[in-house]
Amino acid sequence: MLRCVAVLLVAAQGAVIGRDTPVQAVPGQAQVPPLTPAVRLAELLRQARPSVLLQHLIKADPREDKDLPVVHVGPTTDADIDKMVKKEQGKAWQSVGTMAMVFVIYIATVVGLAFIYTKLWKDPEIDVQAEEPVDHFEHGAFSCLEDMHVCFLALCCMPCRWADTMNAAGLLGFWSALMLFLVVSFFRSWAQEYDPVLGLIAWLAGVAVFVYYRQQLRRVFSIKNDTMDQVKDVGLWMCCCWCAAAQEARQVRQTKKMEV
Repeated sequence: MLRCVAVLLVAAQGAVIGRDTPVQAVPGQAQVPPLTPAVRLAELLRQARPSVLLQHLIKADPREDKDLPVVHVGPTTDADIDKMVKKEQGKAWQSVGTMAMVFVIYIATVVGLAFIYTKLWKDPEIDVQAEEPVDHFEHGAFSCLEDMHVCFLALCCMPCRWADTMNAAGLLGFWSALMLFLVVSFFRSWAQEYDPVLGLIAWLAGVAVFVYYRQQLRRVFSIKNDTMDQVKDVGLWMCCCWCAAAQEARQVRQTKKMEV
């Protein structure tokens, strides 16, 4: 029923357009007489198929209407499908191999740089001495440019710098802290590639790990740690992890820790 109504509406539209539109003569070409409403309606009834109804609503002359060709996209036989599946599996395994190679190269590079770091810049573990409680860290969170050495390491080699801080404060060994940092970073990167929601959860979990050890630094150095300080620690590691790592490193380098 709807199809018939559409055809009749198209026929009426075509009849009006065909009646009101003047035919201009082109020099050197035979003039084609306009189609009468009866001929137009018969043509539309013959060609009234869903694939051309939209074209009829746009075009007035059915002689310009052409059915869209049917094109088969992709394989059509079982052999072609099997070939395509094997090809895609090969690409997938190639991608896995590339990722594994990049992972191994990255780990080897970080371990090599960490070994050089331990020989050139590693801080010794601080002697244990009790200190009076203080209200804040020795240096501001955004004053890292005052120590370009720490600022450069926190920006360009934060895994090594953070591991050195944990080692100097006696919270973790250098290599243990480095592996923890790499595991958290890789888990967060993988989760972000897999699913945005999972990536957000992994990012928050990573922030929680680093905030936990920042809280331990507050305890070690007798730094005030109320609710607002905890909120600041979370916000700093969420928004500027490099500044947080540099501030913690400068605290360890210049402050002796208290004996618990």
